[in-house]
Amino acid sequence: MPGDGIHIAAPTGGSRMRRPGVIGHRLRAETVTIDGLRVEAAADTFVHLAALLDHGALVAVADWLVSHRRGAVRVTPQALLEHCERRGRSPRSVAARRAVLDCRVGAESPKETEFRLALADVGLVTDELNFSVFDEQRRFLMRPDGGWPALRCAWEYDGEQHFTDPRQAARDLDRLEAPALLGWRTRRFAKHHLRGRREALVAFAEEVRERARLAAVQPPDLRGYWSTCLDPGALRP
Repeated sequence: MPGDGIHIAAPTGGSRMRRPGVIGHRLRAETVTIDGLRVEAAADTFVHLAALLDHGALVAVADWLVSHRRGAVRVTPQALLEHCERRGRSPRSVAARRAVLDCRVGAESPKETEFRLALADVGLVTDELNFSVFDEQRRFLMRPDGGWPALRCAWEYDGEQHFTDPRQAARDLDRLEAPALLGWRTRRFAKHHLRGRREALVAFAEEVRERARLAAVQPPDLRGYWSTCLDPGALRP
């Protein structure tokens, strides 16, 4: 933990370092070399972090490990889950598995993860993360943080820069107009929606469920296209 000293780990069976200001550990883990340093592999680091982080923070780490933005080094959710299952039934292994079950491909920031979990807490599971929306001429319009493409409904979590940067604020005013003309409902949220009472999240959850009920009777107008973060070149109606 911060302030305790330097933590150094040795493979299980190796000698544990004992020095002033050094905390030694024995770990059963795969190692990799990064920038000339031998370090613990990402999946094993994830399991060990389960002893230090709460569930939401651990899900955010899992979201990063499975992220589409990591390219060839990304881990699939199934591979990460299988790795956790091989680590037995210790409390941290159980916590790691719970986090993997809640992780999703597509999250691009810890706050997006936190907000997605907050929606899940009020009974609203997001279908797609960071998908792209195009108009009827296949021109890019927006990339919401999450949503339900089949319902033409989306959400965005706005960080501080959306309020402190005048240029960003100006872009925000304009960029949702074209999707709205194609029938998209995009709800914007910020950090105050994650603090204390969450009436706005509950109301949004009910709005999405109502759109789903109406869609079951009368399918929505599906003008334009969208594509997933993992396959941005394949447009769907």
